[in-house]
Amino acid sequence: MKAAIWADLHLMSTDERPIHTRCLPSWCWFLQAEQNNEDPPRNKDHRGNTFLNRAVTEKLIPVYHRMSSDNLLKRMQHGRTQNVNECLNSVIWSRCPKTVFIGKGRVKAAVGMAVATFNEGPSAISAVMDRVWLDSTLVTLNGIKAEDERRIAKADAAATDS
Repeated sequence: MKAAIWADLHLMSTDERPIHTRCLPSWCWFLQAEQNNEDPPRNKDHRGNTFLNRAVTEKLIPVYHRMSSDNLLKRMQHGRTQNVNECLNSVIWSRCPKTVFIGKGRVKAAVGMAVATFNEGPSAISAVMDRVWLDSTLVTLNGIKAEDERRIAKADAAATDS
């Protein structure tokens, strides 16, 4: 993972000073050419004029050090990288996909349901149904209860892992 983080700095590479030590051969055109005993293409021919100059790179290096720190990578290893807003967005778009056109009313309903579910769990769905005069059937209530139990078990498991 550390190598992949640092690999972006190959954009600082020039024909006179190639820097590909942290690149992965699977995607680095320079290393692929070297492995095939070929002359690597010139930087300008391969990627145009998109390179990082030395001044920019020097400012980025401390950021790369922080991004590749063992402490941060260890936290990311368990998948705890999303902040609350990203999780809520995920819940919203799971109810209202971006891949098809959906009207304003459906988006508002999806946001309301997602916020209720995100804050109070799936049991909030039956409360919303009651407010709009829809009866919750036994099947709905059992499904909501099962989903709540799964969510709580998952949260308990995550809490004991850390």
